[in-house]
Amino acid sequence: AGDGSSEDGSNDKIDIYTADNAHAISLDNEHKRITIADKENNASIVMSTQSGKIEVKAQSKLTINVGETISVAMNGTTGKITVTANDISLQSQGKMLLNGGGKTDLTGAMVTVDSQGVTKISGTGLVTLSGKPIKIG
Repeated sequence: AGDGSSEDGSNDKIDIYTADNAHAISLDNEHKRITIADKENNASIVMSTQSGKIEVKAQSKLTINVGETISVAMNGTTGKITVTANDISLQSQGKMLLNGGGKTDLTGAMVTVDSQGVTKISGTGLVTLSGKPIKIG
């Protein structure tokens, strides 16, 4: 199969289309790419097999589900990302930055802030420490 442009198949390209070209799958050996897309390119998956890159595009929403307990939902309309799981772990070998342009909340049944070095808590406005009781030291 393919376009027969090379005897060894290195330049083969196979395109599969549905009626009215509404959906397409392209297997492209010459450009080392596999593409699945709709006619308007509102949703697509492009696998660049030589570089090992995969690009997934969704015009309005992309959801990844693993089993019944893990979900990552990305809403292209609102710009919101929601991650749901039983446990979530973020780890960095270098610097980790958590920055919110608006209000940033950290809540939990029990919250621990621990540092192996200097710990600094500061604010340009009122800093409130409350609890019953408060233990310092």
